[in-house]
Amino acid sequence: MNPIYDAALALTMVELKAANQPSTTLYLGSDLCCTDDLLESMGEREESDPLLVAEAVVRRITTARGTLLDDLDYGVDIADELSRATTRQDRASLEGRIRGELAKDDRIDELFVTLTDNTEIDRTFELSIFGTTAEGPFRLVMAIKAGALMVQEMTAG
Repeated sequence: MNPIYDAALALTMVELKAANQPSTTLYLGSDLCCTDDLLESMGEREESDPLLVAEAVVRRITTARGTLLDDLDYGVDIADELSRATTRQDRASLEGRIRGELAKDDRIDELFVTLTDNTEIDRTFELSIFGTTAEGPFRLVMAIKAGALMVQEMTAG
């Protein structure tokens, strides 16, 4: 074949291979909910910001296990779990399962999870999560009713 073409192709392949090497640092990224995720300087919050961690907690507990293609061990859909006919023991164990799932996020240093059964009063469950990160605390309060999760409170800092 053409030696000039072959040399250029070989050089391009080396450059592509070098560009596609995985990073040695783990970057979890950030999500913007477009309300208060931007700083006054219009920069994005850091990935360990308590607000972003709180948002990640909501995603983790509303994602059914096995549905995230690059991490089949991610998530527990608590609304779905609670909408099934379960025993009191099953619901009591769910609090520990939520805690175990959230403990996988290494940005969370301390974590408290409380699941309150209010079904006899208003047919809801209340899930309260308090956590701390290296940058500060966050608090979530969610109501679960009829297979849906509604965030009632999300505070950080």
